[in-house]
Amino acid sequence: MMPAFAPNPRLRPHVYEDALPMKLFLLLIGAGCFWEIRIIGAFTIAEIALLGLAVFHLKDLRTLFAGKIGRTVLLLAGVWFVSQVATDLYRATPFRDWSRGWGRIVIWTANFSTLYLWLHGNLKRAAWLIAGFALGLIAYACLRIGYWHAGALWKFGFALPTLYICGLIFARWPGSPLYGLALLGLAGAGLALSFRSYSGVCVAALGLWIVWLFMRNREHPHAVRKLGWMLAGASAIALALGVFFYSTLALNNAFGDDERYRTQEQMRRGVGLLGNSTLGEPIGLIAGARGEFLVAIRAVADSPLLGHGSWAKNPLYNELWMTMAGEAHISEVRVAQVELVEPGLIPSHSHVLGAWVDAGVGGGVFWIYAIGLCYAVLALSLCTRQPLTTYLLPIYSLFLWDIFFSPFSTQSRLFSAFYIALAACLLERHFARLNATVGSAAAPVRTLFAPVSAQPPFRSPR
Repeated sequence: MMPAFAPNPRLRPHVYEDALPMKLFLLLIGAGCFWEIRIIGAFTIAEIALLGLAVFHLKDLRTLFAGKIGRTVLLLAGVWFVSQVATDLYRATPFRDWSRGWGRIVIWTANFSTLYLWLHGNLKRAAWLIAGFALGLIAYACLRIGYWHAGALWKFGFALPTLYICGLIFARWPGSPLYGLALLGLAGAGLALSFRSYSGVCVAALGLWIVWLFMRNREHPHAVRKLGWMLAGASAIALALGVFFYSTLALNNAFGDDERYRTQEQMRRGVGLLGNSTLGEPIGLIAGARGEFLVAIRAVADSPLLGHGSWAKNPLYNELWMTMAGEAHISEVRVAQVELVEPGLIPSHSHVLGAWVDAGVGGGVFWIYAIGLCYAVLALSLCTRQPLTTYLLPIYSLFLWDIFFSPFSTQSRLFSAFYIALAACLLERHFARLNATVGSAAAPVRTLFAPVSAQPPFRSPR
């Protein structure tokens, strides 16, 4: 008999414990993230299972729409879908493209809905799903040993599960200095294997963890929203400073000749792509490494409300990319990578810009809201005691980078649904407890998991 997935409102969330079959089931679902099957588009085994279970969960629609954040995510996903449909009808997108574009949003929504319902009942399930994801990604990388070079194996295989496992191991000892050393070690591995964005994420997580060390003895439950806005501003400044210091060290041969040459080339390309050297070499470095997003910004500016259609293709922007890349001396191999994904595809290399190019403003608004959730979870981890702090800090820093600068791949569809579902559950639980703490007896608040009387209050600050 399949174990129950729906939350039990009679039990407190910290008391409720899944049986071993449920834990193994979650582990297997997570491990299915590495095996892809191509039907109309690409689907992972985990997504096929989640889609089937979403049908099983139709009876839990009331629970699915009970939480404000979860309800908002579903509403915005619906707006994204409607915007995509309207765009494809207006652009007369071919069946092969619109079927994949619509299916991508439907599959994402099914992933989110099922994962949200599971985590809604018991946040401990997140650890088993994370462990499953790590196992699946390690299996994915092991199957490619001998086919990929060391840098590709680390970047596309072992880097993410290593971060997952590190977060799980130190979840019981979040204040251990070994966690900080582990993040430094992972940052060094990223530099050594030419995965600089990963190194930057590890350094950002290390900085957040140091802030958490100073704040951990005193909770600030009311400061989540304010700190979230502060983090959003601080991250932009930190990115600029980080790129500046990295480029300075790299140009002074601190990371070796290869990295110095690579940095010089990308700065030169970036300034060429921007067509304005006054913007500075650090901005040029980002543009040189992620030049596709400049073309995507142009495509969004040309059609901000309605997009260019599912799997948008337009020779104008493809030629623009080739022209800009030629002027910036970007290698033909890098330019051809866009064509290998889909001939004529408008390059974006970004979740938010890719959705905006394809679906229009509806896709952009959805991912902008996801950005806000990331900052809110990071703020929540700093302001309150969370059991997965050592996982939340690096992973949501990485998710922010992916939203801005990584393509929306098949695995991204699954992982982003999990990250947003986990964020929704964590934040809903936090604000429900906060309302229970300050609410009046005349207006009782029913929390996410249980009535107010069953919820443990916040610990009073020391």
